[in-house]
Amino acid sequence: MSKRPTGTFVFLSRNRWRDKYSSRQLLAREFARAGHRVIFAEPPVRPGGREPETGNLESDFGVVRHVPSNWLPEFHWKRPYLVRASEMLRARALRKLLGGRHRDPVIAYIWDPEFWPVARRLDPDTVVYHKRDRYPIIGKPTLRQRRLEESLIRSAHLKLAVSPEIIEADPIHHGFEVLENGVDFEPFRAAAEVRGNDVPEAILSIPGPRIGYVGSINQKLDFGLLTELVGTMPEANFVFVGPIQSDETTQSGVATLRQHPNVRFLGSVEFTALPSYVANLDVGLMPYRTDHDVWSHFCSPLKLPEYLAAGIPVVSSGIPAARRWGGHLEIADSAQEWSAKIHRQLRPDVALERAARIESVRHLCWSCRAADVLARLNLDRASAHAPRGDRSQRHPPA
Repeated sequence: MSKRPTGTFVFLSRNRWRDKYSSRQLLAREFARAGHRVIFAEPPVRPGGREPETGNLESDFGVVRHVPSNWLPEFHWKRPYLVRASEMLRARALRKLLGGRHRDPVIAYIWDPEFWPVARRLDPDTVVYHKRDRYPIIGKPTLRQRRLEESLIRSAHLKLAVSPEIIEADPIHHGFEVLENGVDFEPFRAAAEVRGNDVPEAILSIPGPRIGYVGSINQKLDFGLLTELVGTMPEANFVFVGPIQSDETTQSGVATLRQHPNVRFLGSVEFTALPSYVANLDVGLMPYRTDHDVWSHFCSPLKLPEYLAAGIPVVSSGIPAARRWGGHLEIADSAQEWSAKIHRQLRPDVALERAARIESVRHLCWSCRAADVLARLNLDRASAHAPRGDRSQRHPPA
């Protein structure tokens, strides 16, 4: 029997492994579980910053965290000679970790074009560009950012985007394929089974009905809508679980919401504890702004399949990802419509649909998403070998 081919995935992302869990960590974990070597290259330490541990550290899932030493800072683009020096040093450290000539094929898995100059110095066998959002998230790209992304796109063997809206936003995305975000299905399904019996202490003290939002609290939320909504539903408690960003818009919106007695902010929780928080909500919210220039217009929300895997009903603003979804979700616009649809989701007959909501997202598990990517890379077949492609296109502009 032929041995299944394996590869070494080098994830290059602005996230750290211990940051709030996202598609980057979850997909890396599933590649490791599938038998592939995975190196999660964290961003360099910013000047004045300090990472308590540096070097090559193994995570709980067998993923190797490559944490650059404190002497390798992230330099500003205004000093290009320092930028290039930093890139060369980072690539040298990664090449040493990758090993010598008799190694598995190397797959550079890139989420942000800014890491392409480092990745191309690794001389990877395969390049994957997985676009999870607009680049840059806010504003228009600079000339350098545009050239970096164009160079990465020319060199990538597999180009993925988390939503059709990203592909449609720019002709540069011709040839991209859609791969929406998945869900860590089993932990959320298991939490749904013990709902009411395994309630986090922070949730237990909050009377129902509990209307909740779980995720980063930032500018993509419609704070005006939320402020009006919590005022029209004094009988319900609104629970926000997640980190609060420090920008002025977010801080102002949160301060206004805190003035209402039926609003609770619980802060960040460990990823392993998150399913219990979600399962013990009565309705999950996605109260995003619907402007076309806000990044929520292009997103594939992790929380939507997480809510459904935990069995809770969902009410969302009319972002494209929600409108594509179909069943098991209500879309609302005005605060009055939000209130009416939340009350509808609190009916006893809606609670009986819990099993159907859970089953509707079983096929979106992260192991399924990883298998999809591996199939596209031919790493699920014994005859496979990752393509090396045309190396003449691998050098981004200085």
